[in-house]
Amino acid sequence: MEQKNSNATLDSYTAFKKALRAGEHWYIALLSCLRYWNVEYEKTPRKNHVYLIDGEAFDHMLVSTRILKTALKENIVPKNEVKKFLFSGIAPIELNGSRLAEVLGKQRLKESLNFFYGVTAEEALQLAVKDEIRKEVQVLGPHNEAWVNNEAFRRIYGKSFDDMLNIFTSVKNLNRTHFSTEDLKKYIYFLFKYRVTNSDKAKTASDTKKALAKLKYMGYKGAF
Repeated sequence: MEQKNSNATLDSYTAFKKALRAGEHWYIALLSCLRYWNVEYEKTPRKNHVYLIDGEAFDHMLVSTRILKTALKENIVPKNEVKKFLFSGIAPIELNGSRLAEVLGKQRLKESLNFFYGVTAEEALQLAVKDEIRKEVQVLGPHNEAWVNNEAFRRIYGKSFDDMLNIFTSVKNLNRTHFSTEDLKKYIYFLFKYRVTNSDKAKTASDTKKALAKLKYMGYKGAF
């Protein structure tokens, strides 16, 4: 779905402010209003935004950033708490799974977790494997990043970077020469689904553990 003048922004922000006026904590109000966001893809004068990938992976942090930046300008949210959340992923309140499902709604929670594991954690997995490769080849001398990247892809997906990109652009009917920044999220999510489909359970579990460990090392607190 493409929308240039996003009513979803207005609807979600209206719901956010209404919850604040009712005395709700800003973080709960934020998560609650995400269920009203119904735009998958949006063109803006400065940048194009992908909010929902394949109808199943919702970038809740991108939407949260859109809402909270407006709230900061209006000075209706605590600046320090919001900046910690946006820049360090530190939520002011820790919510368990049942509370998250209640606040976000089960479908939006599922979509948000799909994005966390399918994009955020998948990127972390790639970084972790690249780090492993660099450590292994130190004694053999420097290797350029293209080689490291290809080797990481072979270990994770069983194919080179170019091979995987060719598969992706073919499946999605995209032109490689016009591969955009907004296509990158779609590509990462495609890689995640490809890996899970073509790996055994033991490798999938090991890769997930490695990705989460990398995120923890980077200071990432979790999906919410």
